[in-house]
Amino acid sequence: MERIALKVQRRRYAREAVDEIAVYQRLRESGEICPEIIRLREAFIYDGHICLAFDRHGNSLWEALARGAIPPPRVRRGARQTLTALDCLHLAGYTHTDIKPDN
Repeated sequence: MERIALKVQRRRYAREAVDEIAVYQRLRESGEICPEIIRLREAFIYDGHICLAFDRHGNSLWEALARGAIPPPRVRRGARQTLTALDCLHLAGYTHTDIKPDN
């Protein structure tokens, strides 16, 4: 069984969800593949909410921090992945405005 990550945007955040979908579509259409940016598989509406299905990507930074100190090599790897993803977004003309462990 294949696993995905599902993000459900409530009705009141529909505009933000539509904008997010447009960003993923633009990134895909640009032909630039960035392995550090999770792939949006599909988007659909369920009970009036917009649902986004992503490739599953493991634990969040927030969960790792909750378990205690993170070893420096892992911090470097995570920082490199984050900066690579931000660079890909910037090259596509976007700026991420909500960088935090949850995201």
